[in-house]
Amino acid sequence: MTTITTFLCVTDSGYWITEPTARVVGLQTGGGNGLIWPGRGAATIATGLEDGPVRITVDARATEAPLDLEDWEEVIEVSIQFDTDEADLESLGGTVDEDPQETPLCAAGPGWYRVRLHARGRDRAAEIADLELDEEPVEEHLIQTWPAPQAPEIRHKMTDAYGAERRTW
Repeated sequence: MTTITTFLCVTDSGYWITEPTARVVGLQTGGGNGLIWPGRGAATIATGLEDGPVRITVDARATEAPLDLEDWEEVIEVSIQFDTDEADLESLGGTVDEDPQETPLCAAGPGWYRVRLHARGRDRAAEIADLELDEEPVEEHLIQTWPAPQAPEIRHKMTDAYGAERRTW
C-alpha cells in the first residue's frame, strides 16, 4: 500500500487522472454520475471549486480497499485501463506543493484498475468558487486504486447537491 497526499490547483472545476499515452479532452463534462468520467488511461474529475487548491489523497493498493462511506458525500467506483505505470494527476493549474510527489495510481503496472473516488466539500467549494493558493482547501478527494478486472460503475454514495446538479447537465 502506498499513500500520498497532495494539493492540486484545479482550474475550470476539475482535474484529470491521466497517463502519457491517454488523450484527454476538456473538463466540461456533465451527466453521468456527476463526479468522474473514465476513459482509456484517463478520467475527468469534477470539483465544486472552480479555481484553487483541492486536497487529494491517493491510496494505491494491491487488493481492494475497504469501503468507507461515513465521512464522504460522494463515492463512485469505476474501471480504468492503463497502458503504462505512469498515470498521474493533472490540472491546468498544476500542483500547489513546491516539491510534488509522483502519485502511485497504477503502482502494480499496466492493466485494468478499479478507481474508487471519494469527495467531500464540493457544495461549500461551489459556493466559494475561487480560492487563493495559500488558503486552506475546503474540498477533499480520496482516490483508491487496485488492480482488478473491468467491471461496471458502482455508485456507492451520491449525496452532495453539486453532484446532483452535474448529473442533470
